[in-house]
Amino acid sequence: MSNPAVKRKHSDTHDKVVLNIQRTLCYIVLIFFAVLCLFSFYVLLINTTRSHPDIQKGFSLLPGKSFLVNLKNLLNDKQLPIISGMTNSLVVATLSSFLSVYFSAMTAFAIHAYDFKFKKLAFSFIMLIMMVPTQV
Repeated sequence: MSNPAVKRKHSDTHDKVVLNIQRTLCYIVLIFFAVLCLFSFYVLLINTTRSHPDIQKGFSLLPGKSFLVNLKNLLNDKQLPIISGMTNSLVVATLSSFLSVYFSAMTAFAIHAYDFKFKKLAFSFIMLIMMVPTQV
């Protein structure tokens, strides 16, 4: 007669092995997708260090020696005002962040401090909006 404790121990060991195999496969797939997503950024960084003729020759895993020349050309280009564009972006991002934090704090304070008719509905509506991704 077989012992149920032995069967259960064998089943637990088998389940652990299957779980470890599943986790390993999941990690392999996740690592693959992470490398796939980050590879384009790597190519972008490598190509910033290469000259135009080097880029036209084809793909390279090694960086070039033209980063400072490319940066100087970019910053001195009169038709592409990089510095003023970055300054404008910084001003807009800073102001929108401060205004967003200010109005969010004021709204949270109002919902917490005051009792009004649709308090729970307003809170639920705000939480619902926050759960929906911005892209949607």
